[in-house]
Amino acid sequence: MVPEANKPKTFTVRFRVGTGEETSTFCIDWQDSDATLQWLEMMLAEHPRGQILLWIDGASHHTSDEVSEWLAAHRRLTVIHFPAYTPEENPKEATWKCMKEEVAHHHWYDTMADLKQAVNDYYQTTKQHTVNFLQKFGYGWSNGRLYALSE
Repeated sequence: MVPEANKPKTFTVRFRVGTGEETSTFCIDWQDSDATLQWLEMMLAEHPRGQILLWIDGASHHTSDEVSEWLAAHRRLTVIHFPAYTPEENPKEATWKCMKEEVAHHHWYDTMADLKQAVNDYYQTTKQHTVNFLQKFGYGWSNGRLYALSE
């Protein structure tokens, strides 16, 4: 039996476009539709005004009927799903191995806050991936604002 402190955790972390600032960090034991709904509620609570544009993968816990119904009732959130089987389209997929080597390999953090800060610092140095990603989907980022690129 694995002690509770050593059980694997799932981290859901999102970053603000342009700044790379970590937002709506969620650490859980298991990812399912209920956990996705908790995370979406947290995101709305942390960002009480304005539209939220969210790109997520097509995992079943992101696309379940329960999540789809919830999203239909919460119009401030607009979700774009990455195409199936295209991890190259997700800017974060290309960063996992490098981040693990930079942040976690042979590193010990005394607290979860220290680990979160290390991950945030890593992404602060790599946020150009986000800008490139936005351009693939027809969006730009300037002066803290998201805008559609002209056709």
